[in-house]
Amino acid sequence: MIKKTRALLFSFIISFFVMGGWIFFELWQNNKSVEPPNRIAVESSLNNGISWLNSHRSEILNDPNSMLWWMVKESATLTGNPILNGLYDEYKVRYLDSILNNVWSHIFYKDSIAPLNPLLLKNLPDYNLFFLYGASCSSSLGREPVVTEQLSANFCDDHLFSPACATHQLMGFRFLQRRKCGNQTNTSESIASLQNRLTSQLSWDFRLVDVYLQRVLMLVDSGAHERVKPIWISRVLSGQDSDGGWSGFEPLIPLSKELSLGFSARVMSVDRNQSNFHTTAQGVLLMSLLLSEVKQ
Repeated sequence: MIKKTRALLFSFIISFFVMGGWIFFELWQNNKSVEPPNRIAVESSLNNGISWLNSHRSEILNDPNSMLWWMVKESATLTGNPILNGLYDEYKVRYLDSILNNVWSHIFYKDSIAPLNPLLLKNLPDYNLFFLYGASCSSSLGREPVVTEQLSANFCDDHLFSPACATHQLMGFRFLQRRKCGNQTNTSESIASLQNRLTSQLSWDFRLVDVYLQRVLMLVDSGAHERVKPIWISRVLSGQDSDGGWSGFEPLIPLSKELSLGFSARVMSVDRNQSNFHTTAQGVLLMSLLLSEVKQ
């Protein structure tokens, strides 16, 4: 019995040090100093991402996620790319022009008059209401407790198990900033605070999943490109799939021809490393922003 106990204890100690060494190595890999990716690498990544969107045109046009299409529109504006413009035009005809009271028209048009009744929007995620408030300056939405709570830079302290809380909140503040809604001093201070939070999260959360890319995107979008370590951008580039898209899943251990055990939004899961619209739209916008800065 004593020998078995010692063997188990020894195995535990060895496993502990192996796991600790692996985590230390991954943290080093995620924060090491590298040269910033050059313009050619960023432009190639952007073109490959656009090609993925174009080749999956019919599939993504069946996805009405307005924030993803807003990202496509922003990318089109930044790059002038005809494929992106064409994709957005198709989305616009299908979901905006034909649905006059589409509440999400507020994030596309400053002069949208689509009604925003909080009672009819109560089934939306909290952060969606914050987006809509930021894009519309709606006084009725601004009085909703779920919105006022998100006006505090410390909101995500109570949502530690929601990895995308800070990025979603920053997106909402960016709409407030663009539309000049509410208290702009509070908005600026909150954006700075959230940038600090995202920088910290990127430093220790080395999982190359959807939220990793989203954190880098929101730092660049909110004017904190200088705080983005070049290795973080390099890792986003390396995470782009051979088909041009991003999957938001980081495979670690192959389990079959298609399935792997790897990092995901749920920390770990068994999944396919398959590109999707959600992550690819963010990747394309990130590369569009980076390329626009390189050209300046």
